[in-house]
Amino acid sequence: MGEERDECQGVAAGGRFWAVSGYGTEGQGRFVGAAEWYDAEAGTWTREEGLGEAGGATCVWMSGGRMWSLEGGGGVGGVREYEGSGKGWREVAPLPGMMRPCAAAAVSCAGERVFVVAAQ
Repeated sequence: MGEERDECQGVAAGGRFWAVSGYGTEGQGRFVGAAEWYDAEAGTWTREEGLGEAGGATCVWMSGGRMWSLEGGGGVGGVREYEGSGKGWREVAPLPGMMRPCAAAAVSCAGERVFVVAAQ
C-alpha cells in the first residue's frame, strides 16, 4: 500500500481489494477517513477519500456485490452502502442506541437482514 494502516478493514468489492480506514503507527488510534484500493492489472494502489470516518473506527464488509459500512454508535451513525467513487456513502439504517463505536465487528448477511455482533 501507499501508506501504513494498522487496524484497517480489508474487503474485496467491485473487482478491487480495498484497505479502508486504519491509522499509521505514529497516529495510534486516530483512524483516517481514506482508503486505498489495489489495481491488480497495473500493480498499483490508489488512495480514495471519504470511505472511512476520520477519527473513528469503521467496519466494512461485502455482500451482494456491494460494499457496506458500519460506523458510529450511541445512536449516531449507521449502516451505509457505498455508492462509488465520487458519490460516497448512502445511509440505509441507523444504529441501535446502545451500540458504541468499535474497531471490529462480526457481520453476517442473510438476504435483506444484517446481523452485527459488536461491543455494547
